[in-house]
Amino acid sequence: MAISTLKNIATTLGKTMARGPGQKLTPLDIFGQVVPDVAFATVGQAFMPEGTTPMERLISFGAQSIGGSAGGLGASALLPTRGGAKWNPMLRMGTELGGGFAGDMAGQFAGDKLMAFLSPDKMNPWERAAAAGEQAQLRDMEQRILAFHGLGGYNPLQVMDPALSVNGLA
Repeated sequence: MAISTLKNIATTLGKTMARGPGQKLTPLDIFGQVVPDVAFATVGQAFMPEGTTPMERLISFGAQSIGGSAGGLGASALLPTRGGAKWNPMLRMGTELGGGFAGDMAGQFAGDKLMAFLSPDKMNPWERAAAAGEQAQLRDMEQRILAFHGLGGYNPLQVMDPALSVNGLA
């Protein structure tokens, strides 16, 4: 049962990814439809926050790659074969791009939820970075308020304008 289902999926993908009716699926077809999604998932790794674990990076990469590829292939599989719409390169490219974008967003969402589920603090890397930034802003605001009212032993000018204290003017 499972093997026949996998064969059916492979046959359908082969027909969907091929360049034209009756043509066989070539490695170039796979390269052209899957590699851009993998490349953008790789670029996405450069924008992950500091302190992201290797497992979180792997989850993010996998979810984004698989989501983008599946979305693009799924959208292009929906094109009708009548009238040659499925084999029109411009129509197919636009459909692949739109489906890949939607699949990429869905993959990122699923990856974020999986990373949050697996982490001890139940937050994904971006949520942790935002929480750390909020704490730093709260501490800074607290110091400014205390300095403004002359409390806490801080010079208001040092807290309000650190450039003055660095240059010895405060």
